Amino acid sequence: MQNAALFRRGVVLPLDDDAEEALLSNEVEMAIHLQHLPIPTEALFEALCGHVLFDEINRRCGTLVGDYEEEFVEASRITDLIGATKATSEREDGSLPDSTAFLHELHKLTTRALELDRPVLFVL
Repeated sequence: MQNAALFRRGVVLPLDDDAEEALLSNEVEMAIHLQHLPIPTEALFEALCGHVLFDEINRRCGTLVGDYEEEFVEASRITDLIGATKATSEREDGSLPDSTAFLHELHKLTTRALELDRPVLFVL
């Protein structure tokens, strides 16, 4: 299946070479090893946009993460991605618990990506 069909509105971390290759080729089978962080509601997606998470990621990482886009943040830019997540978390006022929880989980996922030296795929 294609990435957008499986992971729409989420962030994906491939955990091994096979998973990374499948995501890069956009031909994914359910048996690959990955970590998926979904954005389960439109309200959460809008909150993340309101906190300018994706703008911050694009500015720091040189990407085009946005609505109806699939974008990889390469392993070499994961430190920048962690910085974008941290900066967004610091601006977040806690009024939307779902966005606070998502940003926390995204930070954990990006930290793991750094440890594994893997890219992260945004499927929005």
